[in-house]
Amino acid sequence: MNSNSTFKGIVWDLGGLFIQVFPERLGIQGPVSPNDAQAELSKQTGLSREKFELMHHQFECGLVSEEEFDSAFAQALGKDWIGTHRSDDRKQLWNSVLGPWQIESVHCVQTMLSELPNILLSNTNQWHQEAFEASFLQQFAKPLNAYFNRIFYSHRCGIRKPNPSLYLHAIQTWGMEPSDWIMIDDNPINLEGAAEAGLQTCLHPSNTSPIETMSRLGLLP
Repeated sequence: MNSNSTFKGIVWDLGGLFIQVFPERLGIQGPVSPNDAQAELSKQTGLSREKFELMHHQFECGLVSEEEFDSAFAQALGKDWIGTHRSDDRKQLWNSVLGPWQIESVHCVQTMLSELPNILLSNTNQWHQEAFEASFLQQFAKPLNAYFNRIFYSHRCGIRKPNPSLYLHAIQTWGMEPSDWIMIDDNPINLEGAAEAGLQTCLHPSNTSPIETMSRLGLLP
């Protein structure tokens, strides 16, 4: 984060902050960021890393259908998954990387809504969105959009982080300068894109409570 800076609005990442992410559940060995999880899976299974990573990024931008991604995922998983498992089984495996919600952190964000804008900006896809929105509603008895002023998903916007245009798109309705906003994310690459767009940035330790980051930024008593 820029030292001695002030901000008037927050753009939050989702995975690794408010919901934990465990890419190792896909059988990945060694440390790997959530954004690289699916690409790392392809290294072990036969579909080239480059081809599957491209398909994954296109899925996160809404540029390929669920059926096209499902076919690529089946190939990445190998011959045992082609023609012998249902699409629902692959979707369940894909969504198995999603862990529990950081309950107290979600409630803390809601208390800040009257003080400054809070935007949720996530690189995600249709399969993950369906899964985490359902689990959120079950746990909190309210939809996710009740806790943030606006929510932006990459697959709905047609672009993904770290494209600077996505950050500017997310903040444009507030009439503030990009420098009035801070982007909080657990991926340094995403923060590079935010900084290029003119936002302040703050790196959050993945899968830890955002309450610690909120305290560090002076957002909590």
